[in-house]
Amino acid sequence: MKKSLYPLILTTALAIGLSSPCRADDATSVKTLLDQMRQASGGERWASVSTLHIVGKSTSGGLTKTVDHWDDVAAGRYRVRYCGDWGTAEGGFDGISSWQQPRNGIAYTMGDVDSALVAADESYRVAQAWWFPEHHPATIAYAGLRSENGKRFDVLDITPEGGRLFEAWIDRSTHLLDRTDEQQAEDRVVTRYSDYRSVDGVMIAFTVRSGDGENPDDDDVETVQTVDINPKIPDDLYAVPPLPASDITLPAGKDSVEVPFRLAANNRIMVPVTFDGNVTVEAEFDSGGGLLLQPASVAKLGVASAGHRKSGGGGEGTVTSSLGRLDSVRIGEAEVKGLIFHSFAFYPDQPDEALVGLEILQRFVVRFDFDRMVMTLTRPDAFHYEGTGAVVPFHFQDNQPEVRGGDRRCRRPVRHRYRRQLLAVADRAVCPPLRAGCALPRRYSL
Repeated sequence: MKKSLYPLILTTALAIGLSSPCRADDATSVKTLLDQMRQASGGERWASVSTLHIVGKSTSGGLTKTVDHWDDVAAGRYRVRYCGDWGTAEGGFDGISSWQQPRNGIAYTMGDVDSALVAADESYRVAQAWWFPEHHPATIAYAGLRSENGKRFDVLDITPEGGRLFEAWIDRSTHLLDRTDEQQAEDRVVTRYSDYRSVDGVMIAFTVRSGDGENPDDDDVETVQTVDINPKIPDDLYAVPPLPASDITLPAGKDSVEVPFRLAANNRIMVPVTFDGNVTVEAEFDSGGGLLLQPASVAKLGVASAGHRKSGGGGEGTVTSSLGRLDSVRIGEAEVKGLIFHSFAFYPDQPDEALVGLEILQRFVVRFDFDRMVMTLTRPDAFHYEGTGAVVPFHFQDNQPEVRGGDRRCRRPVRHRYRRQLLAVADRAVCPPLRAGCALPRRYSL
C-alpha cells in the first residue's frame, strides 16, 4: 500500500435491480448499470451533495489513528488527516496538484507521474463521477463477470481522464460497490467497502479495508464514526499547508554551523548525529530517506516505539517497522526537537548506524564541501548563494527528490531518483547507475 499517506475516500453505492447482465461490447448496458446505481443510492439526492466530512478510526500495523476526510464532491478535491500518538500525517489534492505532509510536519507537493495518476483516480471517485461524468470524464468498459467465495461481481474498467485504469467490483447480489482494485507504481491497492448505512438519504460504507489484496493482516481498516453532509469547507483547506514556524535551534548569533562528514567505502555520506543528548551514532545522510533508527539504538535510548507497519522505500520489497519519537536530534551544533522515527534493522552488520535526510533538508540549506569534507547547515532565511552553479529543478516522488534529464551521448531523456546523493551531475565515483548493468554516462544534460 502506498506509504499510508494517500486518502481512503469512502466511495458509496446502494442495492440496485439489474434486469440483465451487461455485455463487454454494450455501452448502453454500462450506462444502465450506473444509472441504476445512482437511483438506488439516493437518486437526485446525490445531485444536492456538494461536500462531505467523514470522521473515523483507522487501524493498521498495531496502531490506531483518528482519520478525517474532507471531500469536495463537486470539484473532486480532497484532504485526509491521520492523527495518532505518533504524530499527524496528511495528504490531499487541491484540484491541480497532490501533496503530502509526513509526521514530521512539513508539507510538499508531488510532481511525479504516478502521483498525478493516483490523484486523478481518487479525484474521480471523490466526485462520484461515475454518476456525474461532467465532474470528471472517464472511459468505462464492462470487464466481465467474476466469481469469488461464492459471490458474483460485475466488474467495470474505469480510466478517468488524466488517470490510470482501475477496476470497480459490484456485488451482483446486492449491487453495492464491493471493492476497487488498482496499480499504484510498484504497489497494488485493493480497497473493499462494507457495512453500508443510510445517512441523510445516501449510502455510506462504514467499514473500508485497504491493502495489497494478498495479506489481510497488513490491511488498513477504517471504521466510520460520523458523517456530515454538505458542511461548509473553506477552499484553502484543500491547499498544501503553509510552512510551520521554525523548530530548529542554532547557537546564539549563528546562522550556520559546520559538521565534518566522511565517505564510506561505497560512497555513502556519513555524519555524526546525537539523539536525545546522550547517544551519538554515525548516520547515513540520504536525500531520499527519513529518520531511521535501528532497534539497538532504540534500546540504548530507552525510548518507546510501537506498531508493526509494512513499509517500502526506493528499492524493491517491504519491511516491517515501528514508530517512535525523539526529544532531540542534534547534528553538530544544530538541533531539531520532537522528530518521529521509524525503526527496523536495515544494517544488521552495523546495528548502531542510523539514517537522516528529508527532515534536515526541509529545515536547513545543506551544502557539502567534498574538498574539506565538511557539511554546512544554514538557516534558510539567512542563506545567500554566491557561487556559479546551475539551478536544477526537482520534484518529489513520495519522499524522494527526482530530477529529469538526458544522456548527451544518445540524447535520450532519463528520469532518476537520487538516493544517498545530493549531486545531480557527478562522475562515476559518486553518482549511482541509471539501471543495473548499464554503464553510467559521465554527464547528464538537465
